[in-house]
Amino acid sequence: MQLPPLSRVPALVAVGGLLAGGFTGALAGGALADEGGPRPLPRVAVRYDTAHVITDLAQALAATDTYTFELRVDPQAPVVAGAAEREGDGWDLVGRIDEDGATSELRLVDDDAYASLPGLTDGFARTSRTDPADPLVGAYVDYLAVVDLGSRFADIRDAVASVAPGGASITVDDVAAQPFDVVVDLRRATGATGERYTSGAVSNPYWMLRLWIGPDGLVRRYAEPAGTVEADLTGWNTDVDIDPPDDFTELDPRA
Repeated sequence: MQLPPLSRVPALVAVGGLLAGGFTGALAGGALADEGGPRPLPRVAVRYDTAHVITDLAQALAATDTYTFELRVDPQAPVVAGAAEREGDGWDLVGRIDEDGATSELRLVDDDAYASLPGLTDGFARTSRTDPADPLVGAYVDYLAVVDLGSRFADIRDAVASVAPGGASITVDDVAAQPFDVVVDLRRATGATGERYTSGAVSNPYWMLRLWIGPDGLVRRYAEPAGTVEADLTGWNTDVDIDPPDDFTELDPRA
């Protein structure tokens, strides 16, 4: 799916208490709650070869329950700030932006998407996470898919064509993270990632991700160098609670 620039669609919005790199305080509607310091993190030795790199990154991710993020889809667009919480075999997500007084929010909880988008919904409206009733909500769901590392790792686990160091290390969330360029053969990828090629959205079957990986095996920054997508992943194992809103309507498709 070709996503519209965030600068051309209503902004996702912070309810309150958003800080760069994390969340503090209790936020409205039970979407997030930071009730203490982070829990111990895993320490996984990542093997940087095509057969093991994604398996090892997934192992490190499996030892965590939550993280926060700042997602930048375009240099001219507002930053999407949010968090992820493990739910069974998948992850619930919430994303928000506060821009020029417009307030919006998207929560992905289990199989549902709850959207509060000015001009589209009056408060929160519920639709399917996998088949949203409105294409704009679908675009936002696809934005948050960028920071759904569990799904991404599952899609590309058996599709890595090459792995190579990607330059100098950086510090993210007070952790030194080393970049690695992971080239994926989309013809071997599954799920939504594989559909990038099978749907005809891209013609080149090779797709590169740049992952900045900490000494614990956790990804601290994610980027797609061929485009403008980049995300910082922080606040690992801090307390996050993503719940459905208390009040919502059902989203009706619009013509």
